[in-house]
Amino acid sequence: MGDGYDEAPHPADDPAEVARHEQPTAPTGNPFRAEGFYYPDRSIERDFWKAREDLATIYQWAQACRVPPWSLLLEVMARMYTVIPPEVRLPPLVGKSGASLNVLIGHAGRTGRGKDATEDTASSVIELGTDVPEGVEIGTGEGISRLFVEYDKKADEQVTIAKSALLSISEIDYLAALVARGGGGATIGPVLRKVFTGARLGAQNAGKEFRIHVPKHSYRLCISAGIQPERSALLLDDADGGTPQRWFFSPTVDPYAPDIRPDEPRRIVWHPPDGMPCLGRGDNRRWPDGEPFFLEVCSTVRNLVDDERVIVLRGGGNKNESHSTLNREKAAAFLGLLDGYPGIRDEDWELSGIIAAVSAGQREFMAEMLRTETRLRNEAAGYAAAAQAGIIEEVSETRQVQKTCKRIMDKLTERPEWWSHSDLRRAIGPGRNNAYRDSFEDSLESLISKGSIQRSATQYHGASGFRYRLAGLDEG
Repeated sequence: MGDGYDEAPHPADDPAEVARHEQPTAPTGNPFRAEGFYYPDRSIERDFWKAREDLATIYQWAQACRVPPWSLLLEVMARMYTVIPPEVRLPPLVGKSGASLNVLIGHAGRTGRGKDATEDTASSVIELGTDVPEGVEIGTGEGISRLFVEYDKKADEQVTIAKSALLSISEIDYLAALVARGGGGATIGPVLRKVFTGARLGAQNAGKEFRIHVPKHSYRLCISAGIQPERSALLLDDADGGTPQRWFFSPTVDPYAPDIRPDEPRRIVWHPPDGMPCLGRGDNRRWPDGEPFFLEVCSTVRNLVDDERVIVLRGGGNKNESHSTLNREKAAAFLGLLDGYPGIRDEDWELSGIIAAVSAGQREFMAEMLRTETRLRNEAAGYAAAAQAGIIEEVSETRQVQKTCKRIMDKLTERPEWWSHSDLRRAIGPGRNNAYRDSFEDSLESLISKGSIQRSATQYHGASGFRYRLAGLDEG
């Protein structure tokens, strides 16, 4: 199989092979910026997929099945975490209970970009040794709790029915509708933020059968959602609450997809690290419920988390930076576990930085798209308001001219003789701040053009001027 990455899309970098596959030239910059997609620099991406054999295998699976590589990687991560019990956690670098491995994944792309195909491919990429509990969609916030516990009327108590689930949301609009809707659906946003940290789920309702509570760190939940970039405001607008930083975002494109797809590679057969509990692995992988199994973490990560925490305690830093760091820890732990190590090593942490950068880049490109759309909407609204104001002003001015014309005609009729310009102006609108006087000149021109009045040049004390009277009067 070689190193996996070079076989697709650039087989061995051999010119003949490249020509055979008719590889597209690597684009400069980001060719998908207009559509709200981010894609990493070619050299960075290349180094990532070539770093390990399993990563090269995932990449080749993506190109063999025509699905986006970064989305497939995240789906494989979600599937692996779903078979790891909630007792397995990142160590307590802040607090005492440790951090959950629950993950939230957003596939950024318009409808038809291949989210379903990516999920389907992920099931073929890796053999986890047990079935992955998947295939359900979110109903309401309380519905998430009921994935794990239910009320037993006969025993008059709640019982655990599952410890792990993999949820799929086909369109973010579906989630938006739940958040906007009253009742249970309105609780979905806060529940998803709790899911990220493995916090306690449930609500205090009136009936016993509705008082469903899922204890902290007693469940594993991974969520995969399709997100159209132009509709991502549901997540991105809650930056102050830390929601965007809790999600992994992936571009659903592959600018280096070959014209000729490579063969499907072997499946990855994953074996959990020795001693680590894993769901569906028999007695030798069982673990006491609630007893934590903390993954190992290298000193680089420990020191970084500690430094960030000290800054926050002293009143500085970005309050949501810890969410981004924790998300990167989850990516690094996945890379370590995929490689058979029970935790995070320095090389896992370094590679996870690329996953984090792709996610942050995609998030920022979606945010940029939203900012641009907001600006364009505001400009359009401003133009519309200005146009409307102009129409109203024009109508108002027209009506005032009509009123002034009538007053001029009334004055010229009352005294059917020549009027000097100044006498007529004073007569129709006494005072300085007067709408009649403001529209006087336009009204005169309107009446003259219609032939209703006459205008004659005159001289007064050597100064040139005009005088006016009704049209059709005999010279006198």
